[in-house]
Amino acid sequence: MTQVLRLEDQVIKAVARTIYEALARHDKRRHKKWENLLDNFSPLTEEEISDYEKSERFFECYTYELNKQLEDLPYVPRSKTIQSIIDIFKKDLGRNCYEGHRHFVDTLWIPPSNIDKKSEKENDENSVRVVKRPSYAYMLEESRSLLWSLQHGYLMNSTPVEKYSRSPSLRSFLALICKESSVKVDLTFVKGLNLDSGIHRHFSHLLHYFLPKMINLKELNLANQNYQTRLPQVTNDHMMLIGMHCRGLEVLDVSFHKTISKEGLIYLGDTKDPNVRSGCFNLKKLLIFDTCCFEKDVAKLVFQLPDLEFLGYKETGKVIKTLDKNMYSQRTKLTHVDNRGSKARRLDYSALRCKRVMITAMVNLCPDVTNLKLRVADDDVSGLARLEKVTSVELVFHTGTITTPGPATQIFLQARGAYLDSLAITCQNMTQLMLKSIAENCTNLKMLWFRSNHFAPSATQENLPLDHSYLTKLHTLYLRIGNNELYMVQNFPQDVLPFLIKNAPLQELILAIRSSVINDTYILDLLKK
Repeated sequence: MTQVLRLEDQVIKAVARTIYEALARHDKRRHKKWENLLDNFSPLTEEEISDYEKSERFFECYTYELNKQLEDLPYVPRSKTIQSIIDIFKKDLGRNCYEGHRHFVDTLWIPPSNIDKKSEKENDENSVRVVKRPSYAYMLEESRSLLWSLQHGYLMNSTPVEKYSRSPSLRSFLALICKESSVKVDLTFVKGLNLDSGIHRHFSHLLHYFLPKMINLKELNLANQNYQTRLPQVTNDHMMLIGMHCRGLEVLDVSFHKTISKEGLIYLGDTKDPNVRSGCFNLKKLLIFDTCCFEKDVAKLVFQLPDLEFLGYKETGKVIKTLDKNMYSQRTKLTHVDNRGSKARRLDYSALRCKRVMITAMVNLCPDVTNLKLRVADDDVSGLARLEKVTSVELVFHTGTITTPGPATQIFLQARGAYLDSLAITCQNMTQLMLKSIAENCTNLKMLWFRSNHFAPSATQENLPLDHSYLTKLHTLYLRIGNNELYMVQNFPQDVLPFLIKNAPLQELILAIRSSVINDTYILDLLKK
């Protein structure tokens, strides 16, 4: 059986390599054919424009045939083949990283990028804004200009790259992935393309071209933490196309793009514009971390998404409070609430605090919530016991000033600790009393993350018991003390770690503590126990 699977993998890789090289050869022939024409700045003749039009149509037919052959494969081999092609493309990105990435730009193709409002049909209920496709004469003139800029280094600072490459152009490559039959598309693999080559404009045009084609899409990932220097880059115009054409989406991730704001977000719902049909009303998972979307705009969208289960937005608590305040009494299916605050703008810690009003809103609108990530003061934590399905909690004790968990947190642990499998705490002081309370009450805990600026010893100087039956399921333990990596903990007790890991089937132990107590001998003794 193993030999059969190995043979299958070899066949898939061979097929992927054949398709990849076929695209590269086709692109090379196209560019070689038109090289003289693009280098020559004499006026274009009608015959040249006609030949160019035929060439472009032949290219579309060529990629269509390749896609058709891929579609004939069963789903699993087809998925593996496409993934293998992506892996080859990634290797080419790494090999060419020192030469620049200009050869990935298809200089024979200048796609449409403007919305033609004048082409809206009047008195037609199904009319939408369409992307205006320029004439082939315009495309060829623009291609000539782009190629000249690339060859003379006006779009990047590095030296010119060889005219022909073993790699297909980005357009040819994406044509295999972004098509009408596509169900799941992840374009994060293009993050290896840097923006110094001016390729960002080309990629933006490609998205404008391919997004309207993917009408059967269910999952789309365009997240990029380095969007300012790497691809993919997503704007409000792309969000508009997603909302207008990819209306069957169930999972969408456009996190970290600060170019996305209210103007793009509204197209994921109903825009109230009679000339525009938009809305991804089947969304179950929407990730918009660290974008420039405000909670009131997100709240309006969430109200229109009845099946939404996961909202990747670090002010979800404020969204829920806004919905409850405006008496949108419809219950949501949200299972995660993250209210730690977005990095896209300056944080107002006091406004993010999870007070009783926000907890009440969650009880009213999110009764099925299981995962909480909140900014709290100790007085707020006891109220979280009202959420009866919570199994994972992250508490950040920073609402303007950094505080320490106390009696109200212990009340919550006594009420709900037995149902928790993950607990994370960030605070001012780690105490023996809190560690003991966690161990005693969180009997099914699997992951514990505890970070503090200082360690505060017990006032009664009680030693933690070494014989106990706590934390029998704990497999991940993270402890960090200190507000920076040079902080020295002078009063860390020797019995804390033995107490926490005595019965734990640990798979991962992370200690970020500088203390004279923790040395090689201490760790060896710990592992022996």
